[in-house]
Amino acid sequence: MYDVWVWSKPKARENLTSIKELLIDTPKDFVHVRLDEVADVSVKPTPDSIEHEGLSRRHDVGANVRGRDLGSVVADVQRRLKDVKFRWGTAPRCS
Repeated sequence: MYDVWVWSKPKARENLTSIKELLIDTPKDFVHVRLDEVADVSVKPTPDSIEHEGLSRRHDVGANVRGRDLGSVVADVQRRLKDVKFRWGTAPRCS
């Protein structure tokens, strides 16, 4: 099981039902399915916070790595993020 955070327009996250009914693409054939068809959806409080450095926001993301060394995981994440087009700001940094 993996924890996944979903962020969308405010209207789409007004209540739990709205979140459960979010349509997502499947990896194969890009068929749309409702989020609650593929996940247990719940709202939970979180201790995370968004930090600020200068005029930029920073959000630290943690992950547990099992069966691999941390350096190779960081390299994989950096490689995959290299070509991702972000809507605002700059690409995330892995450190």
